Amino acid sequence: MSYKKLSPRILGAGLTAAIALAAGTAAADSGSAHITQLLTKEVSVKSNGQSYTSVAIPPLSLAAKVHIELDAGTAGRIHSWKTWLRVGKEGLASQYWLSMKQHAVSKSYAWNDRPKTVDRVETVAVPLGDLKLFLVGQCNTLANQLRDQGLGNKAIFGQDREIELQTRADFEFKSGGAGSGSPIIEATFPTAFKLVCKKWQGSQVPTVGGLTDTPAEVTQASMTIFEIAGLNGACKVKLSNVIQTDKPNATVKFRYEHNSGKKSDVKTVMTDHAKTTMFVHQYDIPNGPGDEIGMIRMVGVKPGFTSAWKPYHMDCAEGGPGGLAPNPSKPKVVVPLGSGDLTVAPKPGDAPKPIKAFRQKRTTGQ
Repeated sequence: MSYKKLSPRILGAGLTAAIALAAGTAAADSGSAHITQLLTKEVSVKSNGQSYTSVAIPPLSLAAKVHIELDAGTAGRIHSWKTWLRVGKEGLASQYWLSMKQHAVSKSYAWNDRPKTVDRVETVAVPLGDLKLFLVGQCNTLANQLRDQGLGNKAIFGQDREIELQTRADFEFKSGGAGSGSPIIEATFPTAFKLVCKKWQGSQVPTVGGLTDTPAEVTQASMTIFEIAGLNGACKVKLSNVIQTDKPNATVKFRYEHNSGKKSDVKTVMTDHAKTTMFVHQYDIPNGPGDEIGMIRMVGVKPGFTSAWKPYHMDCAEGGPGGLAPNPSKPKVVVPLGSGDLTVAPKPGDAPKPIKAFRQKRTTGQ
């Protein structure tokens, strides 16, 4: 057997290729998303004494804080990502878990502002109306199991019954560059929450005329914030809202609440024959040094309900020298909002603090 001596050039090329292959493996995309805090720990379903019928309000949504971490590798860049909740039950096959991707929180980046990594916490919420069939179905499945054990309706619906359900965070992301294309996805573990199948409260007490007088309930309340920066540097937010009730032509009273604890005066709206009302309000935001950051939600006065927090993040004019004071040309806006101004700085313990990373800073790569 003869041996052929390899030239240093060939040996060097092979070594370079091996190092490049190892580096490519190490530079593969990776990502994870997991729930750090479950904001909705209990949901309920109502009954009529014979079956379970509807989701009890409040709460309006199943909400959780999700920590998403992404890495595009050594030479890759992240183009976009999204994360959402999936709902199921221990022992239920994964294909039967409900994917709430339509309520995902997402982010896309301009071609010149794509980060290498993402590390942030987002509040992800699913309206309970979209989980109604699943939640009511779980309670009725339990009722059928109790019937098979010989229990009648009086016994089944005579007490609250609890079921443990689970939710977990799903995610996806798109990236490009060397090392991209074969992401390493870290498995996520579910977080438990309680489903209460409520006992039957009995028939409503008839009023004059033989009709029952049951107040309307808000079944869904959603808000979209549009950020507006005026030519003179003034910040505004336009709040576009939708409220749905379980009865037509229902009157709903509510306030807007800022995460600083300040509240607006009481607003009154009325749903139409389709049990829905859509409306818009606009507020000025006080300008200060740096970015204007905050969150706003609706809080029901009658009937009671609470919508999800909606964040805003604007920089309507540059701050003053050194960032210690606003630029003199930047107007100071003080806007009455009921019991106080719509201030930006949150106070500890007042309400959830705004999520830190609404806007990605190019210097941090997030």
